[in-house]
Amino acid sequence: MTKKTEIIGLSDGASNCKSVIKSLSSYCRKLDIILYWFHISMKFQNMMSKDLSTSLQEELKRARWKLWHGLQEDCVKILTDLTSKIDNDKLKNRAQQLLQYLQNNADILVNYEERSNKGLPFSSNVAESTGENMVDSRYRQTGKMQWTREGAHSLLQIKAASYSKSLSKVWDYVFSSILKVVI
Repeated sequence: MTKKTEIIGLSDGASNCKSVIKSLSSYCRKLDIILYWFHISMKFQNMMSKDLSTSLQEELKRARWKLWHGLQEDCVKILTDLTSKIDNDKLKNRAQQLLQYLQNNADILVNYEERSNKGLPFSSNVAESTGENMVDSRYRQTGKMQWTREGAHSLLQIKAASYSKSLSKVWDYVFSSILKVVI
């Protein structure tokens, strides 16, 4: 990372997560923090219940649609109205928590549809699924192609060092450690 680097930080909305990402701002040219869509989606999904009337479920879907399209104020208004209509205490509490979550993270909400259409990140699912599929397929192999937990960990350390441009420093350390064992 250099002063020319542009970073997009995906946050789950926790204050400690946002503060860690924000701490990178002085080390790069541009830092965008985005509330990770997966977490938002899960919170909306958590609200869906057979105990919620069909009309209220539709309102919830409409609120989610508004948020996806960057209309945060409309989303909050719909959720506020919806919350007042819910009789079930458990669901009312979930709705209030969702509202609070969105209000606490209003500064990192974006137009997710626009980002999606432009091919910009708003989720880490591509990177996560690629990593999981690659590592998982190696774990399931048998014989020489199979990875052990230790082997996978070592390879990921090498890949991380390579991406962070510190591979030669890490290699020097590993090589000197090997020489100590051999000698």
